[in-house]
Amino acid sequence: MMSSDLSSKFHQFSLNMREFSERRVYEFENFRLDADSLLLFRSGEPLPLTPKVVATLLALVERSGEIVSKDDLMKIVWPDTQVEEGNLTQNLYLLRKTLGASSDGPPFIETLRRRGYRFTAEVSYVAEQAAGSMNVSPVRIVERKENIYSVLDWQNHRNDNAAETTRIQPVADLPGPINFPVRRNLLYSAAIVLGVSLIVIVAFSLFKIPGGGTSQNAANELTFVQLTDGRDVNDATVSPDGRYLTYHEIDSGIFTMFVQQVGESNRIVVVPPTTRTIASKTFAPDGQSIYYIAGDPTTGTASLFRVPTLGGIETKLIENVGSTVAISQDGAQIAFIRDEKSAAASSVIIVDSNGENARTVFTGAEGSVIWGGLSWSPDGGSIAMGSVEIAAPTSARICSIQALNVFDGSIRQLSPEKWDTCGRMAWTAHGDGLFFIGTKGGEALSTRRDQLYYLSLESGEARRITTDGNRLQVSSLGLTSDDSVLIVPFNRSSQLWIMDANGSSDTAVQITRGLADGRAGIAPLPDGRIAYIARTGDFSHVWAVNPDGSDARQVTSEPDQIEELRASADGSRFYFSTQVDGTPSLFSCRVDGTELGKILDDPTFDVDSSYSPDGTLIAYNSTVGGGSGVKNSIRIAATDGSKVMQISESYAQSPHFSPDGKFISYAASDNTIAVMALKSGEVIGRFRTVPNASLNVGARWMPDGKAIAYISHQKSAGNIFVQPIDGSKPTRLTDFTSGEIHNFAFTADGRNIVVARGYPIRNAVLIKNQPR
Repeated sequence: MMSSDLSSKFHQFSLNMREFSERRVYEFENFRLDADSLLLFRSGEPLPLTPKVVATLLALVERSGEIVSKDDLMKIVWPDTQVEEGNLTQNLYLLRKTLGASSDGPPFIETLRRRGYRFTAEVSYVAEQAAGSMNVSPVRIVERKENIYSVLDWQNHRNDNAAETTRIQPVADLPGPINFPVRRNLLYSAAIVLGVSLIVIVAFSLFKIPGGGTSQNAANELTFVQLTDGRDVNDATVSPDGRYLTYHEIDSGIFTMFVQQVGESNRIVVVPPTTRTIASKTFAPDGQSIYYIAGDPTTGTASLFRVPTLGGIETKLIENVGSTVAISQDGAQIAFIRDEKSAAASSVIIVDSNGENARTVFTGAEGSVIWGGLSWSPDGGSIAMGSVEIAAPTSARICSIQALNVFDGSIRQLSPEKWDTCGRMAWTAHGDGLFFIGTKGGEALSTRRDQLYYLSLESGEARRITTDGNRLQVSSLGLTSDDSVLIVPFNRSSQLWIMDANGSSDTAVQITRGLADGRAGIAPLPDGRIAYIARTGDFSHVWAVNPDGSDARQVTSEPDQIEELRASADGSRFYFSTQVDGTPSLFSCRVDGTELGKILDDPTFDVDSSYSPDGTLIAYNSTVGGGSGVKNSIRIAATDGSKVMQISESYAQSPHFSPDGKFISYAASDNTIAVMALKSGEVIGRFRTVPNASLNVGARWMPDGKAIAYISHQKSAGNIFVQPIDGSKPTRLTDFTSGEIHNFAFTADGRNIVVARGYPIRNAVLIKNQPR
């Protein structure tokens, strides 16, 4: 049961490195591994790796040249602890990404199929004396409250050679005691202290101070607090007093909502496992209850519920509610969005806290919808919201950040800028600005998408706070009374793996090491090479690699953004989607990257193409936006761009030609897959997917043409399922027990599957003392 003890408990350490008689240090090339502190340095600079990741490297370095089995490695890194293999896989991925290749060319960490791993570089062992043989390190005074560390006078001390002390001091009170046993082992204490220093360094590298005129005092007090430990955090927010956070997890379509005390790892269930879709949580101003939206899967309607913060009976308040609600500062009124589907417009409605006495204060124009939810100002007079003109062409759609006057329904613009996206927003405690998740115009395909911004109401200037390259969940945001900000950064790593076509994970071998390989497209070639899209920074290009992972090289240099990669059956050309003036269009080039040209002049939003085996036809997904919303359909054309015609129903996407070119599969409405006979245009089969299917890449044909395959994520693992077109039951093809599958394709000879898979990385994070 969650503790409600709000007493403060601080733990202080003062440590001088002269206390140690000897340190174990390993060196290889320009890297230096401090075994006692679990720190890795490159050219003298510390690298932001967690202790467990460094421990994984240490286990391999100490056994350099030896093959270490997967089981042995897990026992070394996690002794007496049962963890999933995915943790080891993720650690190895981060190490390979950090270390890169050795000076001789091969990777530092070698994977030996079905045997284990081996560290390949030459390693030197250095036993350093703390006194005499090395400079005395400055004293580190660490004062810890729960898992929160503040930095005061950091800038003053880092450049002051006379000041040998860097102090880490406690932040303002937060509830919940933590047990922090004193260890006699000084080496262990050193690891803790230096680990804290690393956390602080990482915090400063991830989050910048907005604006150049920020006071030194404000900069010195910035703190970065990780609140969760890699759980499936969704739609997170924090209570106004900073005591609790709430979020939900999803497992095989089952939603569970939790409340966790800030600074504690224990949590309680406040909404038991349910098939209802949970979203959009908001704490009451007094922190005693949580409002949330739950969707009924049978009716498709969403309702607003309220539940006590520490659990209890939930109360249904309002039906037909969309997006995050706003609560007035006195807790007496609730503002919510109701979408008028017939007119493709949104209304803002205010009701009493018991759900009664509803009044509509604003209704947008047809084709205009409210985006990202609502936030009520501290003075009670305004509600902040984002508005998107979905009736506009896709390339022209922007989000406007506005304030609604709750008394007369008038609208005023808060930001003069154009935003590609705008997510959840929250007023500051004094009402002088907004924090929100957003994307500036023209940055939707960059690493600056979905970042935390602060909008000053006085100047209208929006300043980006987060800078680490991770996107943020647009639905996760919370603000405390002292303007501490809760966000959820996330990253979905993706690397290519090749495995037998029978789907056995025992045969799976990782062949690329990038951060986002194959997620946006995989195209195996007849010569055995595997083409794929790899993202580096703001650019995504076509790369190709041999099936054993060798000779990976970039193929295209333009355009800068490529998606949905395909290859012709003869392996002579690539086909893909790229944006022209903000609208995705289909292009083609030779497999060496030359002869780039546009295929279609279709003015619609064109993606997800497929090419007939004889190379004469192209099927693609055409998207049109209008006053009644977005419409997706399948169109077909000759590969020279002529004879365009629509062949599918109004909602269809992600087409794939069958191996004989006679049929097309596509994702249809209601999470079903349709198969159409190309000659007659008749749908010969419609198949309901297994639960939690992901049809972003559609349903690809099995090499024999007798079945289609698609991705589904169940029980914390993504796998490929096969649906025979004769209508028999679907079966699971792959047998992964962890990780996500983003994309897949069969090799040209049908003997192997190439899978883009990885692990989601996300945690709730609290940024304290955020300057403005």
